[in-house]
Amino acid sequence: MNNGTEHQIWIFIIFLVVGIVSSIVFDVFRAFNLKDKRKKIILVIIADIIFWFFLSIFIFAVSLKFNDGKLRAYMFVGFCIGTFIYFNTLSAYVVRILSVMYCVVCKFLLLILFPVVFLIKLFNNTFFVVISFSRKGIKRVISKLKFKFITLKKFKR
Repeated sequence: MNNGTEHQIWIFIIFLVVGIVSSIVFDVFRAFNLKDKRKKIILVIIADIIFWFFLSIFIFAVSLKFNDGKLRAYMFVGFCIGTFIYFNTLSAYVVRILSVMYCVVCKFLLLILFPVVFLIKLFNNTFFVVISFSRKGIKRVISKLKFKFITLKKFKR
């Protein structure tokens, strides 16, 4: 094989790997979107646009690094074949693993954050009770002082 053909084969293999890596990143987005069904459709659309924007920058950067920025059809074929291979072999397992990891991390964070949130709510409620009590107390004191001051003015005349 001559040097040009060997280089094209390497670029094809690199774009197979780029297709697989981009599919894994897509599955990360997909796993989190599937787990949180409360997300608004607008947020999903924005996340998809951001994903495709960064993916296009990544593909262009890889093309610039390994092929001097030239985009060839075999590069897109390699990307599509890598994506096809990934989605037909590993995607279901990766999504399951990511879903389990998401659940474990959420439960761990809830376990850690529950006492903190409980204490914040406890102190927050106590703080507002003290504030409201002190506001009422301050208003009573001010009203009594005003009353005494007004009565003192009456007697001074």
